[in-house]
Amino acid sequence: MTLTHPDIAFAVNKVCQFLRSPTSVHFTAVKRILRYIGGTIDIGLRIVSSQSNLVSAFSDAGQSAQDDQRSTGGFSGGGRENL
Repeated sequence: MTLTHPDIAFAVNKVCQFLRSPTSVHFTAVKRILRYIGGTIDIGLRIVSSQSNLVSAFSDAGQSAQDDQRSTGGFSGGGRENL
């Protein structure tokens, strides 16, 4: 879901950090995320297949908050000939 809705990626990441011992605050955050998704179901990135062998990648090691200095990354597509 965070691939097609990058607007919720940060919130989902934060909630997932507490999966081992969630509290009522975390459940409230999850419900809020789900309500947001329900209201914006028609908005998001459309992912379609492609004949291209290009590889696209991103990386973000944002350090805006002391408690969230984990690096995130992702990639899409790709044949080895373009590496």
